Amino acid sequence: MNKVKYLHRRARKGEYYSWETKKHKRDNMLDLFSPLPYKQSIRKNCREFRNFDSTPLYEFIYSKIGENWDDVYSEIIKKVKPKYRKDIEYDIRYHIKEVIYDDRYIPRSPYGNVLSNKLYVDFNNIVCYKDMQEIMIDSKKMIRYQKLKELMENQEIENKKIQSED
Repeated sequence: MNKVKYLHRRARKGEYYSWETKKHKRDNMLDLFSPLPYKQSIRKNCREFRNFDSTPLYEFIYSKIGENWDDVYSEIIKKVKPKYRKDIEYDIRYHIKEVIYDDRYIPRSPYGNVLSNKLYVDFNNIVCYKDMQEIMIDSKKMIRYQKLKELMENQEIENKKIQSED
């Protein structure tokens, strides 16, 4: 029987790693070849938000970059227990930013910040994660596309006028 992996987990008290723990506990948690602890830390503010750790959700969404958001969202809902579906909506909105495109087709948050190095859903309904350089390249491509589209439309109008005069 296959065990279903869910995209959320409850944060337990005492899972937060700190160097103030007792010395023998700290020494047992250390790896000999690395200064980092064995345990993966849970998001610090999950205590305030219903004690959920959203790391598996973020990793899942990050693995689905370039796919259709509707398909990804339906898959997320399938991998969440029914009693936690309302609770996980906050975490989805926390990781997927709202996007507004300006006149140069640069994705921005509702506050005006450029969405570089953040997950967002673009106007084609695809999950995106781009750095500033990729955003600027896409912006230039969209501006060129719009200019070409306008030129083609103007040329079609002129062709219709010429045909009607003949």
